Order: sequence, then structure tokens, then C-alpha cells
Amino acid sequence: MLRSLVGSEMCIRDRNLKIPDVTQMTFPSREIHLPIALADRWTQAAVDQYRSLVRPRASYLPSNVDFLAANNGLASADEACATLTNSKWLVVGVGFYLGCPFAIPFDPRCRLEVPKYNPARTYTPDGAVGMGGPYLAIYPIECPGGYQLFGRTIPTWETFGTRDPFTANQPWLLSLFDTLVWEPVSEDELEQIRRDALAGRYTYDIREATFDMQAQKQFEDSVSQEVEALRSQQDRAQEAQREIEAKILAELDVEKASAPPAPPPVQIGEGMEVVEADLSGTVLKLLVGPGDTVVEDETVVCVVEAMKMEVQIKSGLTGSVGSVLVGAGQVISSGDPICTVAPK
Repeated sequence: MLRSLVGSEMCIRDRNLKIPDVTQMTFPSREIHLPIALADRWTQAAVDQYRSLVRPRASYLPSNVDFLAANNGLASADEACATLTNSKWLVVGVGFYLGCPFAIPFDPRCRLEVPKYNPARTYTPDGAVGMGGPYLAIYPIECPGGYQLFGRTIPTWETFGTRDPFTANQPWLLSLFDTLVWEPVSEDELEQIRRDALAGRYTYDIREATFDMQAQKQFEDSVSQEVEALRSQQDRAQEAQREIEAKILAELDVEKASAPPAPPPVQIGEGMEVVEADLSGTVLKLLVGPGDTVVEDETVVCVVEAMKMEVQIKSGLTGSVGSVLVGAGQVISSGDPICTVAPK
């Protein structure tokens, strides 16, 4: 047994000695140029929905881009966007959600940092680009999320892999060690490019490249003093933002504690029955009103946010809606009445 263990250890040692110096290594890569609309209306709409339905105030509201600037000691949202797009980005992870790429900038002077949402959003548009900690991510589809949003790009996921450059074996765009290059465009330009991409008329700009560890190390060494100054600037800015966030959270706690008591139980009229909530959450949308006809197990009466997901509540009755008993933004519990129905 001892002889076997010694032999295995020597074998591992010999193999380790054959590993080349990592600082001298190069890796095959692809340089992928993607258009991006910065501080766009689509991601801002997701932020606005979050404000109206999840959390009205936070250090990162009403603008994630303004928060990106403030949390890193930058003068403006424009400076934050310019910083994020001035560097190429290295993809260091792919996954978590349908080929979602995570990347860091080659230029350490462009490594901005932000905390994630607390709590998370229930909705993020596909193609949204955001920051969480020091990492950038591109949301491949509409989904919940917590990264601070600063722009939107073209599709990076194609479910069936039928459009180039996607394939059935790889319906996601980005792979490890790919290089991202951002090309800012207007909202109108991005809208047209997205239409072309979804219709298969757009050619993704993908170029063969090489990632050189030695060149990257030399570059980082050459800007180390600038990076050190930036980190000190970020530390001061982030401490100020943490204080702002703590103050806002304390105010929200006071408001919650002083909220008016729950209303008395709803009185149901004679001949009426009640559609009840299947789960607890926040009402996002009401889809019926008094006089509307509903069909059992078919008609969606409202949409509720619960555990980062949007859940449809269907009518368990067929008939005519009498009154709606909840409002958008209202927090409800399982079993709470949603609306009354006169059965047919």
C-alpha cells in the first residue's frame, strides 16, 4: 500500500512539473462585437416596474446607471457607461441560466462594482446587460434578476439553434475565454438590429483572436498605480452608498410598522362566490373588471409576483364578475379573495 501511494505521489509530481508557466500561456479566443443601447428605455421600464411593485426606494433607484456612477465615485451616468464600454471584456463563466455569460473587463481601470438588488426584480428583458459585484452579465431571456442594469443588446440565446451562429448543440452565443467588444448604438438602431437578428437577417460580428496571459499581466502592471487610486475612490464612494441604503431600509421598516391595520373581512353579496388567491405575493396586474365574463380554469383574473416569478391566478368559476377586491401592488396571502363572481 505504501509503495503504491509513493508511486502515485511521484506520478502527480512529475505531471505537475510538465505544466507550463501559466503567465506565459495563450488561449484561443473569439472576439465578438455586440451593439448596446446604453441607459435604454427597456431596462428602465423594468426598473420602474420594480419601484412600483416591489420596493419604492433604494440607493440604486430610480436609476441603476446613476447608482453605478455614485457607487464608484464617478461624476455621471455617462462616465459610468463610457467606462464600461471602453474596455474589452473576458468571459470567465457561462451558465446559471440558459447560457448566461459572466465577464470581467481586460482593463482593471474599468472594473466597476455594485451590489445586487435587495430583493430581486421579478422581470428583466432579454438582452439586458447588468453588473453584479465586479461581474457583467447578459440576460439571455426574460427572467427575474438582481444585477444593476445599464443597457440592452441583441439576442445571445436561440432556443432551437436554427439561426447562425447558434446551433442545436450550443443555442447560447458566448463561451469561456471569448472576448466581448461593446459598440454603443441608439435605441432605434438597436431595435432594428434586434428585428433583423430575430428574423435571421443579421450577421453576428465574430472574429478569431488569442488571449495572451503575459500581455495581460504586463498591461495590468503598467496601470497598477491608476488602479490603486481607483480602488481608494471606490471604497469611499461605496461606504457612502452603504450609509444611504441603511438609512432607506430603516425608513421603510418604520413605514411598514406604522402601516394601517388590515381591512375588515369582505362581505360577499347574496348569490356571489369568490375567486381566491392560490398563493401569497404581490398583485402585478388585474385582468378582469366588474361585468366581465370568466370561464372556469381558463380566464386569468390577475398576475401575482411570488418568489421572483410571475404567476397567473385563474378563475375557478364560470360566470360574471361582480366586484374586484384587490388592487395592483397589493400584498395578498393564500386564500385571500380576488374577486366575486355570479355563477352561471
